[in-house]
Amino acid sequence: MQLQHANLPETAQQIADVIGVENTMELVRAKQGKGQFLYVPTSKRLRPSHVLVQILGAEVARELAEEFGGIQIKLPKCRSLLNEDRNQKIIQMRQQSMKYHDIAVELCMSVSSVKMTYSRWIKSHN
Repeated sequence: MQLQHANLPETAQQIADVIGVENTMELVRAKQGKGQFLYVPTSKRLRPSHVLVQILGAEVARELAEEFGGIQIKLPKCRSLLNEDRNQKIIQMRQQSMKYHDIAVELCMSVSSVKMTYSRWIKSHN
């Protein structure tokens, strides 16, 4: 699913202007539940072991460090976009004949939540 830049909260839009929407959402996904504040080191202090390099890769992390280096960013939750992305994955997996159980395991969800999401999509498209 292609996420829209315009649907992002302001802080996420600023990050996406530098590293793109998909990389921004990858960063948000990776930091969910681990604290929403992220210190971005300067590009001179960015090391291969830094969380940004681990999540985004060295080149993208360097781009972020060049723009935001030396400051702490409050990452938005982007909950609605993450849910929309997850729901699209459920739909695609079901259309590829994956079992509810397998989808639930892959997406760390309950089977009932996967079924409910898919049935709502079916109802909205009939």
